[in-house]
Amino acid sequence: MDIRSFLTDRTQQVTYNGSLSAVQWVLLGVPQGRYWGPLLYVLYTAELCHIVMRHQLKLHQYADDCQVYITVPVDAADVQAAVESLAPLIRLLHTALYKTVLID
Repeated sequence: MDIRSFLTDRTQQVTYNGSLSAVQWVLLGVPQGRYWGPLLYVLYTAELCHIVMRHQLKLHQYADDCQVYITVPVDAADVQAAVESLAPLIRLLHTALYKTVLID
């Protein structure tokens, strides 16, 4: 199995309360339970690590979850400034991760 066939032309259905949903195309994400999953996750999140370091943020990663955060003193002015400084960084992270494409 090559990586392209692993990530493309996938569909999913959900059963809830005995009802089956319509088939939906899966456009994003990595299927779980295969050896490709962990490798693709590392490739996808590699840029995240660089951005976090460049902007002196903190990063906590565990399994398939990432948390980007900052720490600030309890002073209300510092907290507000920190929150305001995060908005452009969140947009940057979103753009960088959205552009991370593992296949054409």
